[in-house]
Amino acid sequence: MNKFFISILTLFVFSFWLQAQSNPDETFKNKPDTLTIDSLRLLGLRIYENNPDEAIRNINIAINLSKDLNDKIRIAKGLNCLGIAYATKDDYAKSFDLYEKALNYSTDSNDFDLISAIYNNQGNIYQSLTLYDLAEESYLKAIDFLEKKDSPDKILFLNNTLHNLGQTYRFIGNYEKALIYYKKSIEVLEKGNVDLNIKNYREAKTYAEIGMANVLMGNYDIAEDLFKTYTDTIEKKGVYLDMAQLYFYTGKLHLEQKKYTKAKEYLKKSEDLTVLTNTNYLKIKILESLSKLYEASGEFSKAIELFELQSKLKDSVLNSESTWTVSYTHLRAHETRHDL
Repeated sequence: MNKFFISILTLFVFSFWLQAQSNPDETFKNKPDTLTIDSLRLLGLRIYENNPDEAIRNINIAINLSKDLNDKIRIAKGLNCLGIAYATKDDYAKSFDLYEKALNYSTDSNDFDLISAIYNNQGNIYQSLTLYDLAEESYLKAIDFLEKKDSPDKILFLNNTLHNLGQTYRFIGNYEKALIYYKKSIEVLEKGNVDLNIKNYREAKTYAEIGMANVLMGNYDIAEDLFKTYTDTIEKKGVYLDMAQLYFYTGKLHLEQKKYTKAKEYLKKSEDLTVLTNTNYLKIKILESLSKLYEASGEFSKAIELFELQSKLKDSVLNSESTWTVSYTHLRAHETRHDL
């Protein structure tokens, strides 16, 4: 998709959005067309990371219009995108339910990219809930569906899923296997005909993860070089969560190096951005690292305060209705659902 087409589509989406904001009933009184539906869904995907609530609103409109046309594939795509937006808000129960519904709508289709994307996104939920065996299973299913047929989007989908699989192995401490899949995800981009800006940004995110793996392995110089090299690319993109993640990794590196002033600087920068992301899992990690930092600096009362704060936040996430609902739902689905 060239830059001119993207610019035209963005202008269409924005003008349509303005019209819908001022008079939604008038905007949708006629039978919807597929371009309108796709544009609304695209708008949701463009803004969900920094504005999930507005993304949810637009994607819901796209889903309802798709139902008017009885377009099962567009309904499934909308449900999948809606699941992504709710996952950004840490509402895993809602997100998981939407992915299951999306799978039901897409089961009889040959849209293997879509089915793969849904499995990938379910894997992301499992990973967030530390259910790493099920995350691995979902990502491998996603890769299997991508291998069934070539498509224009196959490279980007495969890159994303390989990256996520690398994350899973890093989280369970298998750093060597994590590095293998991170590098595979980069190799896929190198071999494909991918827009240079997309390629550079995705590679930057993956190299940041490679950097964090090296922090955990004690290879601090390698990690520091990677963070310095790719910070500019990630900052220019301006996605709050990715920036917060990178600052956290850099703060974690300096904490391990006992460079406490720098560690505090980056951890606080990351903490400031998490206010804009509605993401608790990163807030918990930041508070935990700040608590360790203050302990190492001899500020024990501050360390205890932050430890108690992160413990309460962690308990609220792990014991929330969403977590238990998803845990029950996925286990039942794992027992009864047939593979597509």
